[in-house]
Amino acid sequence: MNKKIAGIVAGAAILVVGAACFFTFNSKKTEVENTAAVVKEISHVSGTTKLQGVPERVVALDYGTVDALDAMEVELVGLPKSGKLPSYLDKFKDEKYGNTGSVKEPDLEAINALKPDVIFISGRMTDYYDKLSEIAPTININIDGAAYIESFTNAMNIYGEIFDKTDKVDSLVNNVKTKAEEVKAKTTGLTANTIMINGRSLSAFGPDSRYGLLFNELGFNPADSNLTASTHGQEVSFEYLVEHPSDYIFVVDRNAITGGKDSAKDILNNELVNETKAAKDGNIVYLDSVIWYTVSGGYTSTLDMISEVNRALK
Repeated sequence: MNKKIAGIVAGAAILVVGAACFFTFNSKKTEVENTAAVVKEISHVSGTTKLQGVPERVVALDYGTVDALDAMEVELVGLPKSGKLPSYLDKFKDEKYGNTGSVKEPDLEAINALKPDVIFISGRMTDYYDKLSEIAPTININIDGAAYIESFTNAMNIYGEIFDKTDKVDSLVNNVKTKAEEVKAKTTGLTANTIMINGRSLSAFGPDSRYGLLFNELGFNPADSNLTASTHGQEVSFEYLVEHPSDYIFVVDRNAITGGKDSAKDILNNELVNETKAAKDGNIVYLDSVIWYTVSGGYTSTLDMISEVNRALK
């Protein structure tokens, strides 16, 4: 009798354990299936793109996106390898990351071979949006220099939504905003010129340009309030810097990116520029061109941009 009872109890225990295991397995399976089934509609510059689940194979054709996703600990499978990257992104030189072409022209065949779940592009790749969308869902991220922090925040929020990292994004964005406010508190009443050297030519940029961050979020007043909005800036002469005196002159050296033989420092080392207030006060600031020209819009790059300006203030 005791043996029968013991047998019945043992059998019941096996059934209970089996049922529990079956329930646990199916719960986990259902959870995975539900996660995979979540469809997100992502609105961006080129329209609305649907994504199912969290992408695992990620291609980024914009270095600002590469920077931002790296800060968010999102792995990539491919990126352009023809441009200059800052040292903190050196890991992407590794052969395990596929080469997707240049920052201006994608290698569609190479991208297709990477079998991406999502592709990120920016303005200069907009013309390829339709072709890239045939390979994988494509998101066009826009960083507007005239509203830098706002568009940076929007971009980061898109990344956070796609990769289920909204808390991480909130922390990163708040850090950038705090650092920007700290600089802005020091620039009240200060004026600035922002110029780019390309070859031996000078272009000036104002609040409505790609370098609007310096004015709109970091608080400098433009030395010339009549600059027109332009992607490539307004071509000016050395005399322009004399005619529009400023406390600071910020310089982006495109030659350092393109391999031009003349450095910005050599070009600006002339009698006219040396007579400007900024030069006499030691306030000609040569910005990190890779950060400002190539990787703008990223998280670490944006922090570095703000830090550069902060270090220049006296």
